[in-house]
Amino acid sequence: GDFSGLHLYDYIDFSTTSGEEIRAEIMGFNTMLYFGNTMITTPHVLMQTRDCLTSTYIYNEEADNTGGFNASRLKTSLETILTTFPTDLQNAILECRRLESTKGSWNWYGRKLFLPTEVEVFGNVAWSEAGYGSGGSKQWEGYQRSYKHVIKGLGKGKADSGSRYNWWLSSPSASSTTAFCYVDYYGYANIGGARNSFGVAPAFVIR
Repeated sequence: GDFSGLHLYDYIDFSTTSGEEIRAEIMGFNTMLYFGNTMITTPHVLMQTRDCLTSTYIYNEEADNTGGFNASRLKTSLETILTTFPTDLQNAILECRRLESTKGSWNWYGRKLFLPTEVEVFGNVAWSEAGYGSGGSKQWEGYQRSYKHVIKGLGKGKADSGSRYNWWLSSPSASSTTAFCYVDYYGYANIGGARNSFGVAPAFVIR
C-alpha cells in the first residue's frame, strides 16, 4: 500500500509473446479497494494501456449485444490477449470483481483484463443503461483530469504522435439490441454495431 514515488500516468513498457510493444499507464490508486461482492482488500494500482493494441476486434460475429460483455466474443479475445503478457506481469495482476451490465440486468464477474465502462471513462451515462450500466462504476481518476488520455491511437505511441482511433467500452447500448458503447476518435461517447472492428485498450490492476 505504499505508493510513494508513483504518480498518475506513470507507466510501464512491456512486450507480449507475439512481439507487440505496449505501454500501460497508471489510472488510479486503490480504485477498487473494499469494492465487490467479494471484497477486494489488497492495495493496488489501476493501469490501462495508453493506446489501443495494434489489432482491432469485433464484439460479436452477429449484430447482437444480448448478455453484454460477458456473453461476447470480445471477452474471449481479452482472455487470449492476457496469455500473451509476460509471466511476471500476469502473476502481479489481481483479479477484481466487476459489476457489469448484461443488457437488461447485471451481474458480478471476476476479471483480470477488462475494458472500462462508459461511466468509468466519462463520469456519466450517455448511451449505456442508466441503472444497470452505472451501478458499479465511478469515473477513474486518470479520466477526471484530462481528455488527453481518452484519445488513443492504434498501437504504442500513436496518440502522442497525433493519431486517433475508435475504441470499445464494456457497456452495451441501452437503446439498441445490436450495439455497444465506444469512445469515438474525436473523444466523445458513441455506440457502434457489434460487428464493427474497433481498437481495445485493456485495463488491469496490479498488487
